[in-house]
Amino acid sequence: MFNIKCNLFLFVSIVILFASCRKDPPVYPDGLLPIDPNADIGAYQPLTKGSFWTYSSTQNDVEYTTTTTLTGNTRVFSSNIFWEGETVAAGAETRMSYYYYGDHQYILKDDDFFEGANTELVYLNDTASVGYSWTQSLTIAEMPARFLGSIKERGITKTVNGRTFKNVIHTTVLLQYQLTGAYETYATYDFYIAKNVGVIETDTMIDMLGVKFESSLVLKDYSIK
Repeated sequence: MFNIKCNLFLFVSIVILFASCRKDPPVYPDGLLPIDPNADIGAYQPLTKGSFWTYSSTQNDVEYTTTTTLTGNTRVFSSNIFWEGETVAAGAETRMSYYYYGDHQYILKDDDFFEGANTELVYLNDTASVGYSWTQSLTIAEMPARFLGSIKERGITKTVNGRTFKNVIHTTVLLQYQLTGAYETYATYDFYIAKNVGVIETDTMIDMLGVKFESSLVLKDYSIK
């Protein structure tokens, strides 16, 4: 749960994993791992009503914060049930975003992220192994675009704002546009997602048409109901 206006922070999402243990595991196709029936599937993004996440980012020595709270309401998109989040940021209008978990996929829907883009972004797959990658095609401002996601790390420990989180998964999503013939990368998003918490940090690097921008959106406070 982590949303901020594009003029301050750009971020979106990806795919991830959880693992089961066994001796001499067999090779599974497409980088997918066997499912442990005792695993806490869906725990990388809690969806309970009243849960909230506050994120901060510093720009020119000024701290900006945004808080997303789950309302408990749901909506159906593409035949899937999404959970509604209400995002409040200083100096910005309250906005809605929607979150889905099913078939081992975590999806963020936020039409305000890119104007004119009806995006349902897969930012996690809890049966994906390190090295697994995926592609999503879309159109942004009438231009062909795509997200290229991949799993970078899993089961790591990361400290954010003085808090140490375990069972963290690191994923990367590239935003590419087809402005000429081939697709070119214009933005890179690195996500760190902690089990039973959600996204704890998003690092953004944008290099588009001569404009470069880097930022980190980090978890400042949260409560899981």
